[in-house]
Amino acid sequence: MVDGIQDHSDNETRFVLVAADGVPSPTGYDKTSIVVFQDADRPGSLLGILQEFAARSLNLTRLESRPTKKGLGNYCFLIDLEGHISDEVVADCLKNLHVKNGSVKFLGSYPAAGDENLISDKATVKSEKADSWLDELRGRIGK
Repeated sequence: MVDGIQDHSDNETRFVLVAADGVPSPTGYDKTSIVVFQDADRPGSLLGILQEFAARSLNLTRLESRPTKKGLGNYCFLIDLEGHISDEVVADCLKNLHVKNGSVKFLGSYPAAGDENLISDKATVKSEKADSWLDELRGRIGK
């Protein structure tokens, strides 16, 4: 037990160490957990976060909001999604969330229970086709 890690003296916080360091290799049936902090308390801030997942056809398996205790209206969102950080579509989503919100905490990517492929192969294929299309358009610059 470690003392002095709580943000309030009456809190009792317990942690479980899942892995010492590193991220498990993808299995094709993975989940990723993150925490996204609001950049500001304003209408539509959650919508802006959720649009990043919807735009990439990434399925959320859990979404919870928690107060940050930094002031009225300041929240963070605990999110579990299908896919692994090594998946390009997941990585692109997290990158854009980081750019737009500035504070994203990566909790981990890990094998999910079961034996089916969670991440949509269609989403990955569509993302790869969009990358190729964009690369082709950029290849025309200066010609």
